[in-house]
Order: sequence, then C-alpha cells, then structure tokens
Amino acid sequence: MSYMPVKHDFEKSRNEKEKVMYNLREKEKTYRCDYETPSGGTWPNKQINFVFRLLSAIYTFFAFLVAICLIPWLFTMFIFVRICRIAFVSWLENKFQGLEFVQRTTVRTAVDTPRNQGIITVLLTVQGPCQLHFIKNRIQTDIIEREKNGRLVFPHLRTMLTSRWGNYAWIKGSEKQFRIDNQIVLASGNFKGRPVSDTNIQEYVSDIIAKLLPQELPPWQITVIPTQQDKTYLLIRLHHLYLSEDGLSLGELLLLRNDDYLLTPTGIDPWADGSVLAGVFKTPVVIPQVYEQLCECLANWWNELLSAYDPSDGNTFAILRQLTLKTYIIRCIIAYVSVIKEYMKDRNPRLREILKKEIGKRNLTRKILWRSIVNTFDIYSILHSMIALSWKVPIITVKMPVKIIRAVLDTPVYLYWLYLAHYVIKESVYLIKIFYTAPRVIFEEIFLPEHPRNVHELQTLSFCGRKVVNWSEPVPLETVKEIQRTTGATTSEVVMSAVSSSLRDYFISAGFVVPHTLMTTCHFTPRDDLFSRSGHVTSGMLCLQLPTETPCSDPIVCLKALQKSLYKARSTQAPLYLASVYQFDYGLFTTIFPTLFAKACLYLLSRRYTVTVTQIDSPIRSSNKTPRELLWGQRVDKIMYWRPPQANVGLSLTVIRYDNTIQLGVMSDAQLLPYQSVIANSFPNHIYKLSVAAGAPQTSNEGTNQ
Repeated sequence: MSYMPVKHDFEKSRNEKEKVMYNLREKEKTYRCDYETPSGGTWPNKQINFVFRLLSAIYTFFAFLVAICLIPWLFTMFIFVRICRIAFVSWLENKFQGLEFVQRTTVRTAVDTPRNQGIITVLLTVQGPCQLHFIKNRIQTDIIEREKNGRLVFPHLRTMLTSRWGNYAWIKGSEKQFRIDNQIVLASGNFKGRPVSDTNIQEYVSDIIAKLLPQELPPWQITVIPTQQDKTYLLIRLHHLYLSEDGLSLGELLLLRNDDYLLTPTGIDPWADGSVLAGVFKTPVVIPQVYEQLCECLANWWNELLSAYDPSDGNTFAILRQLTLKTYIIRCIIAYVSVIKEYMKDRNPRLREILKKEIGKRNLTRKILWRSIVNTFDIYSILHSMIALSWKVPIITVKMPVKIIRAVLDTPVYLYWLYLAHYVIKESVYLIKIFYTAPRVIFEEIFLPEHPRNVHELQTLSFCGRKVVNWSEPVPLETVKEIQRTTGATTSEVVMSAVSSSLRDYFISAGFVVPHTLMTTCHFTPRDDLFSRSGHVTSGMLCLQLPTETPCSDPIVCLKALQKSLYKARSTQAPLYLASVYQFDYGLFTTIFPTLFAKACLYLLSRRYTVTVTQIDSPIRSSNKTPRELLWGQRVDKIMYWRPPQANVGLSLTVIRYDNTIQLGVMSDAQLLPYQSVIANSFPNHIYKLSVAAGAPQTSNEGTNQ
C-alpha cells in the first residue's frame, strides 16, 4: 500500500499532458485524410492500397534490417575514430605545446571556417541611459574573475582562439594581454552623420555584425550603443565554443537578473501547443515513474543486503555472521559494485588501488574462501539446515491463511501495478515503433532527392560568410491570440504561416522563381532556458516544408496549407526529432564519423536546407510575462536573438516572444542584400492581413498598420 500515493501524481501528470495535446490532436484530425491512404473505395482501389501498404511495410523492414546490420560497423568506426581523434589531438598538443586544443567536435565546430564562424548574436534594448561602468564591473567580477575550488570557472574568456590542422585551440599565455576595455566597447552615438534612433539602428547593427571579431582578442564582445532617446542598445556577440565547451550561459553574459522566483507555476498553459515541435514526440510518462519506483525498491534491497553482509565500516552483525559460500559470493558482489562506484566517482581513478582497498575492507582472501567452502559443506551445517527446513514446513502451513488474507487486502496494489503495466506496454510499443521506423524516416528526409518544384536559387548561391541582420516591428500577442480563437489554429501555425508568406515575398522581390515548398529546419527553445544561468539548452529539430507557392490574396489558404505541412512533419518525424536531440546533447553524429566525413555531409545537407527557423517562446511551466531586468535594475524592453547560419545555410530566422509581443529576426548572408529586409518588413503585415481575413477583432496596432 506504500506505493498507492504515486498513482495520484501519475494521473495528474498524464491528465495535464493529455489536456495540453487535446486541442492539437483535434485540429490535426481534419488534415489526416490528406496524407493517410483511405481504406474504403472500389475493389481495384482496395487492391492498390493493399499493395501500396505491403510495399511500404517491406521497405520499412529492409531499412530497419540494413540499419541493424550497420550497428557493428558503426560501433567499430566509433572506437576507431575515438582512438584516432585522441591520438591526433595528443600529437597536436606535442607539436604545438603553447596551445590547448578543444577535445570535442560539434556540428558547428565541423562547419566553422575563418570567414564563417558560429557567432551567437543577441541585441538588448535597455530602458534608460548607458551604464558602461556597471557592465564592465559586473562582467569582470561576476564572470571573468569567478572562481570555484581556487580555479577560474571561465578561463577561456581571457584567451585568444586559433586553429591548427582543422582543430580549434586556445592560446596559452594570451590571458596576460586581456583587457576588459577591448571586450566591452562603447560605440558612437552617430551613424553616417545622424544620431542613432529607431530609423537607422538596424543598419547600424548590421554594419557592426558584418565585421569579423578581431583575431587578436578573445572571440566575444559587447558593444554598447548609446542614443539620444531614453534607451541603450547592448549588442552581444559570442563564439559558440563558450556555450558548448565552457558551459557559459547567455543569461550570465547578458547580465540578466535571475527571475526564477517570479515564475508562477500554472500547470497548463492555454498557449502550450504554440511550440512548432508540439506533438512531434509523445514523452513517456509512466515508464519514468515505474523506473523511479523500481530504483527505490532496488536501493532499499541493496541497503538491506549491505546491513546483513557487508563487514566494512564496523558492521557487527555482518562480521559475526557465519562464513558460507553464499556469504562469500555476496561479499564479492558488494566489493565489485563498490569498485565501480569509486572508479566512476574519482577524477583520476586507479583501478588496482581501488580494487585492493575494497577487497581489504571485506577480507576476501583465499583462506576465507576455503573456510567458507568448508562451512558450507560441513555435515553439521547440512543437518542443521535439514532440521530447520522440517520446522519451517508446518509453520508455513499454519501461516498460509493469513498470507492469503493479506494478498486479498493488497489487491488494490496489484491492480495498480497492472494498471501501470498496461501503460508501460503501450508506451514501450510507441517507442519501439519509432525505433523501427527511424531508418526509413531519416533516410527519406535527409538523403532522398527533393522534387524539382522545390529547387530554388538559394541552393545554388555561394555565400561569403559576412552576416547582416534585420528585425520586424513587434506584433501584439493579443492579435495572434484573436486569430487563434477565430480560426482554431495554434500560435505556431499562425506565426509560421506569416513566415512562409514573407519568404514568398522575398523570392518575388529578388526576382527568383518561387518554389512550391521551401525546405527548412525548425528549432524550438524555451525563452527562460535560453537566457537562464544553467548553461544547458536542449532543442530538437523538425524538417518542415514551408508552402510558398500560395495565393498572395488569400491568407486563409496559406494558413491551411501550412497546417497540412506541419501536421505531416509532426506525424512522421519523431525519429528525426529524437536523433537531433541526441546529436545536440551528446554529439552522436560527429562522434561516430570522422570530422571530414561529417563536414562533407553537413555541407551537402545544408545545401538542401538553406533556411533555418528558430522559435523562442515562454515555457509551459510559468505564467510570468513581465519584462526582464539587468542586474542593477534597468528594464529590458526588447530582446532579439540570432542563430548564426553556417555552411550553405543562407537565412536564419528567429521568431521570439517577449513582453506580450512577437518579433521576427532575420540573419542572412551579405550575398542576399538588399532584398533580405523584405522578410522582416512583410512579417507583421501578413499577420494583420490574416487577422482581417479571419474576422478577428482588431487591436490598436493592427488598425494603425492597415
């Protein structure tokens, strides 16, 4: 009966998840018929459908079979690549002793070039005058000079970055040349002879970003842009290695106050399905809880075993226990587990010393082993066991009715575990299905050639590596909510429909042929996770075909086309989503394959997916909508974040929700000038047009823009 309260937590978490996903499932039912083969129809159609399903099943099976056959080769390649990479880095460290080489290879590290580095860019619009001294003091004392156990937490913020033989390395001793004034600079308040204002700030920021960070300085910089208005712009540029290798979080470098205490847990957010990744993967609920219960039971059993048999730490009961072969084997198991725990815990483990120490604690010698064998097969011990067994049989017979009554009273517990077992089997079947279809889905989405109607000019351009940025006017979140109430679409569908229409406008303005659909990679990042101080952000990926060949005069048609495309991606790409999560968290692809091979594959894939979209939204767990503040209390009116486009990716779009508004940020290669600004300028107009077409109530901002 002790495990019954867990049922309430399980039901609560499962009900919350089902409520969050209910609206999404109901809206997507209307699009299912467009992508699933109908079961009815005439006899020839039924035969065709049966043959099609049979061929599809055979295709899926052979793809899975090939993937299973490749596992030993992939494991062998992983070991070989791992050994070669360690040996190569060791050779580089011996050859260039003044450098500290980066050990891990990520996706961004593989595609980095001196002219096209992965520089994370954030722009803060701060209320009030410039506070340059506060910024320098806080960065210097709170981040650069922060220590833990007598060592600097972020030592590489002082050192310069270089590259040797395709590997990044930090220059030792360059921290002596570090000056905070070189990293935090005050820009001019005038641009091209005019004071900085809302009319020219985008051009000013693009001009700064287009210039590469100086190679003689650490690869990060904060540019303070003062204005004659009551606002200041903070432009933060940061190399991706600080986030992936050093564990530095954007929230620390942005000097944002930690407002976790202001977050109000709400359980269910009515806009929770606003994520573009919502519904791609159904996170198991019961399996983690059952696993936690089993771990708790195992821990209790292990502690009882230690108290009964482990003689270390002066356990009198275990010391006085008669030595038998069973006792000796259990002590060996305890020693083996203790060796593994100590080996994993120690930073510089020495297996022989740990093994000798644990064996000595439990006195596992040959003499004790022989003594245990003698005690086990001693004639008096055997007779004693037989007499004890003869006494136990009648006692068990007498106690049997009591045990039956207890079993009947514990029936709710057994039913509860059967109830959990049902959902464990259901979730396990779902996970097995994803694992089984994963080879086919990944192969189709990544390697199959796309339709000729989807080929466009961005896939043929050669990018220079210089970046320019733009951002749209803020759109009130209430406008998007009104569209949601009127059309039944989710917030992500409304926003992505406007993004799709804006990209269509770009192709028309640039004189390019508008593709039928535009292949994009979509990411979702919770805003509070991105700007928190945890330093860890997990974001999966979705390959979404944005419908661009849609009528300009009918936003409702564009929205419906986007909904169908999004449903198709969500319903088929769970394996690809999980693979991207494991890649971002553990570097799966770049760890198994050699760097040159991974780089070639990434360049080929980025030639197909030349546009990436990142959605930054509020998390489900909070209802805090107040703007954030800097550490000294200045209010942050706006935040704009750009994910750097690399390799053959020419456009990086960011949809960010902040302070009850939604904005679109555009970072593009300089080769796309001057038409890339059409994307940001068209975004709010398409949302307002959709609002009018849907008959949603107009807000004050919307009426002004019409």
